Amino acid sequence: MTTAREPALLRADTVAPARHHHGAWLLAAGAVAFGAALAGYIVYAVTHPLPDWVNAVDLRVYRDGGLIVRHLQFYRPHRASPLYDWPGFEGLPFTYPPFAAMAFTVLTWVSFWILWKISIGVSIAALLATIWMTLGGLGYRRGLARLGATLLLAAPLFWTEPVQRTLYLGQIELVLMALVIWDLCQPDRRWWKGAGVGVAAGINLVPLIFIPSLSRCCWGSACCRVTLASSGWTGCSSGAAGPDSSAGRGTSPSGRSSPGSPGASRARSRRGWWSRC
Repeated sequence: MTTAREPALLRADTVAPARHHHGAWLLAAGAVAFGAALAGYIVYAVTHPLPDWVNAVDLRVYRDGGLIVRHLQFYRPHRASPLYDWPGFEGLPFTYPPFAAMAFTVLTWVSFWILWKISIGVSIAALLATIWMTLGGLGYRRGLARLGATLLLAAPLFWTEPVQRTLYLGQIELVLMALVIWDLCQPDRRWWKGAGVGVAAGINLVPLIFIPSLSRCCWGSACCRVTLASSGWTGCSSGAAGPDSSAGRGTSPSGRSSPGSPGASRARSRRGWWSRC
């Protein structure tokens, strides 16, 4: 004698192995695709001179800013603003908010030769993490299929111009992107949702454009958390950075015409935004 519930149980038993089988095939395809993309990058790096595939000038600016904050190199106490009056590496001065300089002190604990290699690995990991979290935010369950889809999407995205430029210059954009996506994918019930966007905005003001997407949980509280996180970190770093804090956040445009001037597109501070306006 059978019950009405048994057919449903039998269907569930047959669907689960099939789903696992499809997930395994998707994972294998993703591993091959992303492995090929990564192998092509490695082959190009091995067969070409270093300046053809990496010139981490932005990473050097990050690190030099951390060195100035730690008073290790390039620190000139006689200057009114030792951090923002520094002429910079290859004419690229430090144009990020004061909190960014405080955060970049972690980059000073290893040599630059080791640091740019680590930055490439961290950026690739951030790209994969961003895709993984985005698929999770779209409702896809954890498993082999989601991992395979992550690798399949990462294979072509790895060779897009924004990703390659980030790797070439040693920029922090992919890491900030992963931080913002992780924050936006948090459940609305978590009171600290939005703090990740605020921390990212303390380093680079561009993440502030994601504030409207936080309105699903509560517009007022989301803006409050982002503002508190961003201004709180910036305020704390301003006290530690001393007179540099006003130089990095002032509203007066700069007349300098170097590629790293506050008016250049690469400038990510409030001063840079006002200069471009």
